[in-house]
Amino acid sequence: MEAAKAGQKFAIATELNLVNRLRMLYPEKPIWFLSPMVCMCSTMFRTDLQHLYAALLAIQEGDASHQIIVPKAHKVWAKVALERMLNLA
Repeated sequence: MEAAKAGQKFAIATELNLVNRLRMLYPEKPIWFLSPMVCMCSTMFRTDLQHLYAALLAIQEGDASHQIIVPKAHKVWAKVALERMLNLA
């Protein structure tokens, strides 16, 4: 965003809270949320430093009770999507 040329516009298809944070950080840049249904992700919304710290401590102590296991077929396409997003940066 910082390196964007004057007049450049952004349309973002991700979680709404991220889009709103970007809007606050870069009020001079036009940023649109692409979802036709503005749906807040309640899980991502709760992610804060306290919860991150607690999760990291649990991992350090060997607690895998909150581990999420993703099927291999889903991992493949999720990785493709992440790589595409990162390549845009």
